[in-house]
Amino acid sequence: MSTRILVVEDNWENLELMRYLLKAQGHQVFVAAGGAAAVEIAPRERPDLILCDVQMPDVDGYEVLRRLRANPELAHVPVVAVTALSASDDRHQIAQAGFDGFLPKPIAPESFVEEALSHLHARLHLQGRGIPAVPAQAAGGSGKSILVVDDLQSNLELAEIVLKHLGYGVALARGMQMALQQMRQQQPDLVLSDLRMEGGDGYELLSQVRSDWALRAIPFILISSTSVADDERDHGFALGADRFLTRPIAPHSLRDEIEASIRERLRA
Repeated sequence: MSTRILVVEDNWENLELMRYLLKAQGHQVFVAAGGAAAVEIAPRERPDLILCDVQMPDVDGYEVLRRLRANPELAHVPVVAVTALSASDDRHQIAQAGFDGFLPKPIAPESFVEEALSHLHARLHLQGRGIPAVPAQAAGGSGKSILVVDDLQSNLELAEIVLKHLGYGVALARGMQMALQQMRQQQPDLVLSDLRMEGGDGYELLSQVRSDWALRAIPFILISSTSVADDERDHGFALGADRFLTRPIAPHSLRDEIEASIRERLRA
């Protein structure tokens, strides 16, 4: 079941990671980069669940919660505190303020969605409107090295956050030429490359890797933020891609595709 979720967070990396994880599970996500924006967005979008940072410079989480509870149309919406505050006094203050739950930072990608949705499930259960639980994500991580190639810094940073949380070593390359240079200096266990890049797309990078005797055995995954036609996918496989993925992808699914690609190459 798709859920409408408002994420309130003034830290860009945390905001993007939470949005990515929730969207990968099929939920509709709205974001507010601060408390003031949250109290404007919530009445308009009518979320089913609000995940709210506590420490924000403009309007903090306690004030956001107070204003939401004062609105009869939003008073029933569960609001979960997402914060680095961990002392028992802090948790007591969060509970006393009326938050429906608490999620600690840094968040754990493998369990974040299930934990966040559990607070909504609990509230709905109390209202006699129980909904199915979200399947738990399996823990991951192998310590292998992944080279992420993209021409957008935001995509590189988000991939780094997700892969490091999954237990991988991560190197970043902004574009094809940088990727080839890095691979020749130190070979990664796998390359995860965006498809559409300026200055040499994923197909061209893949072609150069497979034609280089020193690099050709490296597992190579193509990934795209937009849907691809069957002939585009076939072209990637013809050039030697091990996988062809589409964003957003759940972290545990990405880990499974990475591990399968590495295993298959080792057997080849």
